[in-house]
Amino acid sequence: MRFKSVEEPIMPDSAPAPAHARPDAAEFYARAEALQPVLRERAAAAEHDRCVPAESVQAFRD
Repeated sequence: MRFKSVEEPIMPDSAPAPAHARPDAAEFYARAEALQPVLRERAAAAEHDRCVPAESVQAFRD
């Protein structure tokens, strides 16, 4: 039985994500700014229910 040496990669390197797939800092900032009014509208319900509404979670993911 042959064991892999430490120098040999166990898994091949994955290709980096295309540049268009990852927004830059300015885009993240703009998205966060756009979420503020929506999150403010849902804040009272979130406090009352003691959980973040599913719509807010989805907005973060989008």
